[in-house]
Amino acid sequence: SGCNYLADGVSLHPNTFALKWLETLSLKNSDVVASIPKEISHLTSLKRLDLSWNAITGTIPTEISYLYNLEKLDLRGNFLSGTVPSDFIRLHSVEFIDISSNILGGNISGDMCETFRTIDFFVDCDLCSPGCCENCR
Repeated sequence: SGCNYLADGVSLHPNTFALKWLETLSLKNSDVVASIPKEISHLTSLKRLDLSWNAITGTIPTEISYLYNLEKLDLRGNFLSGTVPSDFIRLHSVEFIDISSNILGGNISGDMCETFRTIDFFVDCDLCSPGCCENCR
C-alpha cells in the first residue's frame, strides 16, 4: 500500500514527507501508535513538531537533527526508548525541547548540556549528570 500507519484509521502517504513547506506538525494527544519515521527529516521547513502525549514507540531518530529550522520539539509523554541522539546539538534554531515522560536511557552528553543551557530543555532527571539539566522533571 505504501503508507505509514500512525494510528487506527490514520495513515500518512509517503508524499506527506515531500511537503517541504510544512512549518507545523502537531499531533498532540491524538492516540498515535507508531514510531517516528526517518523520513521526518524531509520536512525541511518544519519549525514546530509536537507529537506529545501519544503512544509513540521506538527510538528518537537521529534524522530529526537535520531539521535545521526546528524551533520547538515536543515528544513528551510517549514510550520512546534508547538514548537522546547526540546529533541534537545540530538544532541551532531550537528554543524548546521536551522529551520527558518517556522511557529513555543513557545520559545527556556534556556537549548537549552546554548547547541547550540557554533554551527550555526538559528531560527526565535520571538522564542528567549533576549541574547539567536545570529543567529536569
